[in-house]
Amino acid sequence: MGLLVLLAALPYAGGGFVWDDGPLIADRLALLDGPGIANLWTSPVTGDGPGSSYYRPVSMTILAAVGRLGPIAVHCAAIAVHVLNAILLAAVARRLQWPALAALIYGVHPLLSEALGWASSLPDLLAISAGLGAVLAARRGWFAGAILVVAAGLAKESGLLIPLFLGAAGLAGSRWLRSWAVGCSMVVIARLAAGARHAADWSENVMLAPDALGWSIASLIWPFPLNAVRSLWVTPEWVIPVAGALVCAGLLAARGSREAAGGLGLVLAAPMLALPVMLDGYLVGERYMTTALVGVGVFAAARIAPSRGALAVAVPLAVGSIAVHWDRASDWESDTALFGASVEASPASSYAWHMYGLALAQDGQLRAAANAFGKGLECRNPHPLDRMLRLRALVQAGEPQEALELASRGPKSDLTAEYIAWWARAAVDAGDNEQAVRLMELLVLEQGYDGPAWFAEWAQNTGLSGRQ
Repeated sequence: MGLLVLLAALPYAGGGFVWDDGPLIADRLALLDGPGIANLWTSPVTGDGPGSSYYRPVSMTILAAVGRLGPIAVHCAAIAVHVLNAILLAAVARRLQWPALAALIYGVHPLLSEALGWASSLPDLLAISAGLGAVLAARRGWFAGAILVVAAGLAKESGLLIPLFLGAAGLAGSRWLRSWAVGCSMVVIARLAAGARHAADWSENVMLAPDALGWSIASLIWPFPLNAVRSLWVTPEWVIPVAGALVCAGLLAARGSREAAGGLGLVLAAPMLALPVMLDGYLVGERYMTTALVGVGVFAAARIAPSRGALAVAVPLAVGSIAVHWDRASDWESDTALFGASVEASPASSYAWHMYGLALAQDGQLRAAANAFGKGLECRNPHPLDRMLRLRALVQAGEPQEALELASRGPKSDLTAEYIAWWARAAVDAGDNEQAVRLMELLVLEQGYDGPAWFAEWAQNTGLSGRQ
């Protein structure tokens, strides 16, 4: 079983730093000295924005230590933790009908692609390790279990769900509630002392909650196409009825089994905990269901007995899942590969095109980036920055006339200073000095100019600004 899990995870070992890995790991955590690492224990990940609610000192400290060795080291650490999680889950489920099935479902499911391919998802795997460890430790004594509950909660908040639901399922011994309550209280106290606060602004998007929950749950049986940018604006119509049918079937199948009910509770609680983040960013991340896969494994192990028929189904599914991982792993090697795969998987997603455009621009492929932002503008609910980003990419790609036409066809009010600055630059490069002067005048301040940092010097160099 452990070898099969390792085989599924192994192709991710050569992945790079993608998406937020650069800003979080390479440019921040990996550069911290001793006092900087100590600060991870006294404050949230960031002072404001979404990171202001992320107080995860255990996982951030580990990322800081391993991250300075490079992306391969982080991915190898993730693989090792993932294999350990499968072994721990088999140990937790050893009293159930088929413990190895629990480990196999968790270990090779295609939804694990994001947790294994994205270095920044290491906290998800670490939280599962500590959570499963807390379940096993609570069987021997509440204090050891409480310490691991604290470790789970300080790795990532989702880690608290595992000892809660598996404890309620009767898999953590008779003293599990005391262990969980004490550990959870310590996590809450630590978060309050560090000033962590909830920063997700999701209340206006509450109508999208059924889509977010439905897509998350339905992905457990049909996760395809795997996509790092699963935008709520393009939620498939089938996910809500399928998710509803799954929940109903799960409730019926869990009757009479405390263990199966606990596993099902974990499946449902995992996306609910992540719901504010999903609604705030409009993205249904695959990693949010990593913890839920533990619950799926426990549910299956409690309800399915090993037999020839069961093996005839489980083995082909496991082999197919491993093949999916070997195919998918290459998408996590670079941003262009990752988000290129996203636009192939979801060509109607403005967010996928937005991320692909950013990746292409960072890679110096400016003409292709402009095209990607243009594709995003054609989609429903385009990203609010895509028009400006397309304008900028066209100017930097040496296409000022096309950039000028884009700006001329676009809105004329409520424009940002950065947009006007790039419009003025397009006008100068296209030879329309009269329009350029009118645009520059919009950015004149009492002292200097409004707009991006480069604009003031550029405006002076054109000789059109009238300022000396």
